[in-house]
Amino acid sequence: MFHVKVEAIMKILFGPDELPLELLLNSVLEAMHCGKVVLASSIEGNKTIIKDGFNGLLFKNKGEFFEKALSLIADKNLRMKLSNKAKEILDKEFSYGDEVSNYLEVYNSV
Repeated sequence: MFHVKVEAIMKILFGPDELPLELLLNSVLEAMHCGKVVLASSIEGNKTIIKDGFNGLLFKNKGEFFEKALSLIADKNLRMKLSNKAKEILDKEFSYGDEVSNYLEVYNSV
């Protein structure tokens, strides 16, 4: 059904051990804003935004990643529920106006 290169996906997901936290969090917020379901590593930054099973999914290891990815592929209702909750939370807690204000505050303090 799905023809993917598992090794390539694994390299992307579990590749570089160190990515800037800001990059990861912005990617999560951008995906949520676009109505995409987020399946993210269970690291502290992601856990501040994503509540597992409520507005996205978090995984701790490769096996859990594949288990949750397959559940998303198989269950359209789950995808819709997570996507809708993510958008709702994003609109309430991470508005663009707030983000712009926060960035301006940092820039003005330098």
